[in-house]
Amino acid sequence: MKKLVSLTVCAWSALLFAPTVAYAFDTIGVEAGAKVGAGIPLDTEPNTILGLGFGLGARAGITFFNVYAGVAGVYYFGQSKVLAGGTDTLHTLMLGVEGGYDFKLLPHFTLRPQLGLGDHEYYQSNSASLASKSSSYFYIEPAIVALVPMGNFYLGADAGTRILPAGPATTACEEGAAIRFTSG
Repeated sequence: MKKLVSLTVCAWSALLFAPTVAYAFDTIGVEAGAKVGAGIPLDTEPNTILGLGFGLGARAGITFFNVYAGVAGVYYFGQSKVLAGGTDTLHTLMLGVEGGYDFKLLPHFTLRPQLGLGDHEYYQSNSASLASKSSSYFYIEPAIVALVPMGNFYLGADAGTRILPAGPATTACEEGAAIRFTSG
Protein backbone atom coordinates (compact mmCIF):
# COMPACT_ATOMS: atom_id res chain seq x y z
CA MET A 1 0.00 0.00 0.00
CA LYS A 2 2.88 2.40 0.79
CA LYS A 3 4.33 1.83 -2.68
CA LEU A 4 0.98 2.66 -4.30
CA VAL A 5 0.65 5.91 -2.31
CA SER A 6 4.26 6.88 -3.13
CA LEU A 7 3.77 6.10 -6.79
CA THR A 8 0.52 8.12 -6.87
CA VAL A 9 2.13 11.13 -5.16
CA CYS A 10 5.09 10.98 -7.56
CA ALA A 11 2.83 10.72 -10.59
CA TRP A 12 0.70 13.69 -9.51
CA SER A 13 3.82 15.72 -8.68
CA ALA A 14 5.22 15.03 -12.12
CA LEU A 15 1.98 16.13 -13.72
CA LEU A 16 1.74 19.30 -11.63
CA PHE A 17 5.33 20.43 -12.13
CA ALA A 18 5.93 19.24 -15.67
CA PRO A 19 6.50 22.01 -18.22
CA THR A 20 3.56 22.57 -20.51
CA VAL A 21 2.97 24.51 -23.67
CA ALA A 22 1.07 27.76 -23.08
CA TYR A 23 -1.01 29.22 -25.88
CA ALA A 24 -1.51 32.98 -25.97
CA PHE A 25 -4.76 34.34 -27.29
CA ASP A 26 -3.33 36.89 -29.72
CA THR A 27 -6.68 37.07 -31.44
CA ILE A 28 -8.60 38.21 -28.33
CA GLY A 29 -7.85 41.36 -26.36
CA VAL A 30 -9.58 43.20 -23.55
CA GLU A 31 -9.05 46.90 -22.92
CA ALA A 32 -10.29 49.37 -20.36
CA GLY A 33 -9.09 52.87 -19.76
CA ALA A 34 -9.72 56.34 -18.50
CA LYS A 35 -10.41 59.13 -20.97
CA VAL A 36 -9.32 62.73 -20.52
CA GLY A 37 -10.01 65.25 -23.23
CA ALA A 38 -11.63 68.34 -24.60
CA GLY A 39 -14.48 69.06 -26.97
CA ILE A 40 -14.12 72.03 -29.27
CA PRO A 41 -17.41 73.26 -30.80
CA LEU A 42 -17.48 74.42 -34.38
CA ASP A 43 -20.31 76.93 -33.72
CA THR A 44 -19.06 79.84 -31.58
CA GLU A 45 -21.74 82.51 -31.86
CA PRO A 46 -21.30 85.25 -29.19
CA ASN A 47 -24.23 84.29 -26.90
CA THR A 48 -23.96 80.55 -27.37
CA ILE A 49 -23.25 78.56 -24.23
CA LEU A 50 -20.94 75.68 -24.97
CA GLY A 51 -21.57 72.35 -23.28
CA LEU A 52 -18.26 70.68 -24.05
CA GLY A 53 -14.83 71.89 -22.95
CA PHE A 54 -12.84 69.70 -20.56
CA GLY A 55 -14.12 66.13 -20.16
CA LEU A 56 -13.46 62.97 -18.14
CA GLY A 57 -14.66 59.48 -18.93
CA ALA A 58 -13.88 55.84 -19.48
CA ARG A 59 -13.96 53.17 -22.16
CA ALA A 60 -13.98 49.39 -22.13
CA GLY A 61 -14.03 46.90 -24.95
CA ILE A 62 -12.86 43.70 -26.50
CA THR A 63 -11.06 42.92 -29.74
CA PHE A 64 -11.60 39.66 -31.54
CA PHE A 65 -9.51 39.05 -34.67
CA ASN A 66 -8.80 42.83 -34.83
CA VAL A 67 -12.50 43.79 -34.66
CA TYR A 68 -13.16 46.09 -31.70
CA ALA A 69 -16.47 46.46 -29.85
CA GLY A 70 -16.83 48.53 -26.72
CA VAL A 71 -18.66 51.06 -24.61
CA ALA A 72 -17.60 54.59 -23.69
CA GLY A 73 -18.80 57.48 -21.61
CA VAL A 74 -17.53 61.03 -21.23
CA TYR A 75 -18.76 63.85 -18.98
CA TYR A 76 -17.97 67.33 -20.31
CA PHE A 77 -17.91 70.07 -17.66
CA GLY A 78 -19.19 72.63 -20.15
CA GLN A 79 -19.41 76.34 -19.59
CA SER A 80 -21.15 79.00 -17.54
CA LYS A 81 -21.91 82.48 -18.86
CA VAL A 82 -23.39 85.50 -17.15
CA LEU A 83 -26.21 86.73 -19.35
CA ALA A 84 -28.98 89.30 -18.78
CA GLY A 85 -31.20 86.70 -17.09
CA GLY A 86 -28.60 85.31 -14.64
CA THR A 87 -25.87 82.72 -15.03
CA ASP A 88 -26.58 79.99 -17.55
CA THR A 89 -24.68 76.72 -17.24
CA LEU A 90 -24.53 73.91 -19.77
CA HIS A 91 -22.71 70.58 -19.44
CA THR A 92 -23.07 67.30 -21.29
CA LEU A 93 -22.80 63.55 -20.88
CA MET A 94 -22.12 61.16 -23.77
CA LEU A 95 -22.79 57.43 -23.37
CA GLY A 96 -22.53 55.01 -26.25
CA VAL A 97 -21.10 52.02 -28.05
CA GLU A 98 -18.06 51.93 -30.30
CA GLY A 99 -16.95 49.62 -33.08
CA GLY A 100 -13.79 49.60 -35.14
CA TYR A 101 -11.00 47.61 -36.73
CA ASP A 102 -7.39 47.43 -35.46
CA PHE A 103 -4.55 47.87 -37.92
CA LYS A 104 -1.28 46.79 -36.29
CA LEU A 105 1.14 49.00 -38.19
CA LEU A 106 4.17 48.18 -36.03
CA PRO A 107 4.68 45.61 -33.27
CA HIS A 108 3.89 48.30 -30.70
CA PHE A 109 1.51 50.61 -32.55
CA THR A 110 -2.15 50.11 -33.44
CA LEU A 111 -4.33 52.45 -35.47
CA ARG A 112 -8.11 51.97 -35.15
CA PRO A 113 -10.70 53.76 -37.27
CA GLN A 114 -13.95 53.51 -35.33
CA LEU A 115 -17.54 54.65 -35.21
CA GLY A 116 -19.40 55.55 -32.04
CA LEU A 117 -23.17 55.71 -31.61
CA GLY A 118 -25.05 56.79 -28.54
CA ASP A 119 -26.89 59.32 -26.42
CA HIS A 120 -25.68 62.90 -25.94
CA GLU A 121 -27.46 64.45 -22.96
CA TYR A 122 -27.42 68.23 -22.40
CA TYR A 123 -28.00 69.55 -18.86
CA GLN A 124 -28.84 73.25 -18.70
CA SER A 125 -29.59 75.46 -15.69
CA ASN A 126 -30.16 79.15 -14.94
CA SER A 127 -29.22 80.65 -11.56
CA ALA A 128 -31.76 83.50 -11.68
CA SER A 129 -34.85 81.44 -12.47
CA LEU A 130 -33.59 78.25 -10.77
CA ALA A 131 -34.87 76.51 -13.89
CA SER A 132 -33.10 73.48 -15.23
CA LYS A 133 -33.77 71.21 -18.14
CA SER A 134 -32.15 68.41 -20.03
CA SER A 135 -32.40 67.28 -23.61
CA SER A 136 -31.15 64.14 -25.25
CA TYR A 137 -29.89 63.61 -28.80
CA PHE A 138 -28.62 60.63 -30.76
CA TYR A 139 -25.00 61.09 -31.81
CA ILE A 140 -22.76 59.58 -34.46
CA GLU A 141 -19.03 59.87 -33.87
CA PRO A 142 -16.46 58.81 -36.45
CA ALA A 143 -12.99 58.75 -34.89
CA ILE A 144 -9.44 57.49 -35.26
CA VAL A 145 -7.66 55.91 -32.28
CA ALA A 146 -3.92 55.33 -31.85
CA LEU A 147 -2.79 52.79 -29.22
CA VAL A 148 0.70 51.99 -27.93
CA PRO A 149 0.86 48.96 -25.61
CA MET A 150 3.08 49.24 -22.54
CA GLY A 151 3.12 45.84 -20.84
CA ASN A 152 -0.33 45.26 -19.37
CA PHE A 153 -1.26 48.92 -20.01
CA TYR A 154 -1.66 51.06 -23.08
CA LEU A 155 -1.29 54.70 -23.97
CA GLY A 156 -3.80 55.96 -26.47
CA ALA A 157 -5.12 59.05 -28.15
CA ASP A 158 -8.17 59.56 -30.30
CA ALA A 159 -9.64 62.33 -32.38
CA GLY A 160 -13.18 62.33 -33.65
CA THR A 161 -16.11 64.50 -34.56
CA ARG A 162 -19.49 64.28 -32.90
CA ILE A 163 -22.47 64.66 -35.21
CA LEU A 164 -25.98 65.23 -33.88
CA PRO A 165 -28.32 64.40 -36.79
CA ALA A 166 -31.35 65.95 -35.07
CA GLY A 167 -29.32 68.78 -33.48
CA PRO A 168 -30.14 70.76 -30.37
CA ALA A 169 -33.54 72.44 -30.61
CA THR A 170 -32.81 75.38 -28.30
CA THR A 171 -30.78 78.48 -29.10
CA ALA A 172 -28.85 78.12 -25.83
CA CYS A 173 -27.02 75.02 -26.99
CA GLU A 174 -26.38 75.35 -30.69
CA GLU A 175 -23.25 73.28 -30.84
CA GLY A 176 -24.22 71.00 -33.69
CA ALA A 177 -21.01 69.29 -34.75
CA ALA A 178 -17.89 69.39 -32.60
CA ILE A 179 -14.37 68.07 -32.72
CA ARG A 180 -13.33 65.94 -29.76
CA PHE A 181 -9.83 64.97 -28.66
CA THR A 182 -9.22 62.50 -25.85
CA SER A 183 -6.40 60.40 -24.56
CA GLY A 184 -6.45 57.44 -22.25
